[in-house]
Amino acid sequence: MKDMARVGCIVSFSMRPDMVSMAVGRSYEVLNAGSLLVQEASDDMDYYFIAGEHYIEFSTFSDLRAIFRFLETNPEEAEDIRRRGFEFAKQHYSDENIIGNLERVLFFPEQ
Repeated sequence: MKDMARVGCIVSFSMRPDMVSMAVGRSYEVLNAGSLLVQEASDDMDYYFIAGEHYIEFSTFSDLRAIFRFLETNPEEAEDIRRRGFEFAKQHYSDENIIGNLERVLFFPEQ
């Protein structure tokens, strides 16, 4: 994660060989590291994060080219998205939160 934190932006491809795109752990790691996530479109991501608010979404290579132009010409807006993604991930998907949720489910399921 330290290496991810040094990188300003990480592009994540999540398409599997069966042509299904899904949320992957790397997406959470990138956001928790504080980098800007540029993520391949996936219905799963919409359940956890908001495209355009917490990360930037692409579907095609043309989208990706447009995103790179956007990042070059709108660094402040890109920084805002990065910051919101980092804060949201820290608040909801930090290691401590995930472990705490697992402990509650595994050890105190009735509460």
